[in-house]
Amino acid sequence: MRRKFLIAGGIGIAVMTSTVARATVTDLRKFHLGESDAPPAVAFAPGDTQTVDSITAANATKVGNTFYDPTALAPGSSFAMRFVNVDSRYVSTATPGLTVDFGIEAYVNPSSTAPADVVYNGFGATGAGIGISGGQYVGIVGSTIVPSGVAVVPGSPVELAMVEQGPSNSFTVYVNGTAPFPAVSVSSYAPAIATDSLTIGQWLQDKPVPYAGVVDEARVFQFAAGGFSTGDLGAAAIPEPGSIGLLALGALALAKRPRKKG
Repeated sequence: MRRKFLIAGGIGIAVMTSTVARATVTDLRKFHLGESDAPPAVAFAPGDTQTVDSITAANATKVGNTFYDPTALAPGSSFAMRFVNVDSRYVSTATPGLTVDFGIEAYVNPSSTAPADVVYNGFGATGAGIGISGGQYVGIVGSTIVPSGVAVVPGSPVELAMVEQGPSNSFTVYVNGTAPFPAVSVSSYAPAIATDSLTIGQWLQDKPVPYAGVVDEARVFQFAAGGFSTGDLGAAAIPEPGSIGLLALGALALAKRPRKKG
């Protein structure tokens, strides 16, 4: 399977109009990545074998090495999780059947600009997630990369989210509550199924390149139809790094990146 960028002037772009109404948001999955874990998190100690999903009983199991980082990224958080090595991730069962009006969000502080899936709900051609590709923050919808136009600056934390609104599979990436790029309509989107996985800290699977850095407060959520507002995201807690800038639109082109299952 190959991943491709969809960009303004490319295939299937549709401009989203903002809404002032606040949505009724329901968290379907929520990983605090420290505060709810047992035994309790200790700064710089290895992450527990499982990190707790505070919404369901489907806790995520650790693969590789992770550590509790006391430099929490989200409001009210005491710990975040640091991912440090190849195949360093937490894996749970996917949330299946998300077809419309949903989002995936996490606070992230990457250590590098290497390609990475930060949070992904699905497997291979199914599902959606958020991550890094081409040196920018992106949404990931199966084989399609949804751009944000915001460059990754290692060591500068951001709130990263991708939101789907409406029946046309329109996906928008938000960085610190702002969507510099218009929505992308991904006609090939297929929801995750029950046998898929929800992963945190997993790399783009075609190469042995891990997500290196910190993740905090990862969640999957739904909202009332037509009611989404950026106020439903957690961007207010993280000051926008002064060094983050928009990537030049002219430098973006239809690009392809291989991905294999497994």
